Amino acid sequence: MRTVRVNCSVSYAYEVELPDDIDLTDDESIIIAVDGPDPVYNTINNVFRTAKLDYNGMIDSVIDNDTGEILYMI
Repeated sequence: MRTVRVNCSVSYAYEVELPDDIDLTDDESIIIAVDGPDPVYNTINNVFRTAKLDYNGMIDSVIDNDTGEILYMI
C-alpha cells in the first residue's frame, strides 16, 4: 500500500460590495476588503482546519461589475 498526496484546484467567483472609501490604487486594501466575505473560503477554512488538512487559496482578480475595470489581477 502506498500513501500519496493529491493536490487539487477549485475555481469560483462571488460578488461583494467595496466600501466607497477603499483606496483602489492599493492592492492590499482591495484584497482585505474582498477576502473577509468570501463564502467558500470561510466554509472550507472551518472544515479544513477541523480535518487538519493543508490548503491554499489565492484571489486571482477583482473586477468592477458595472465598468469591467480590473481593480486587481495577479
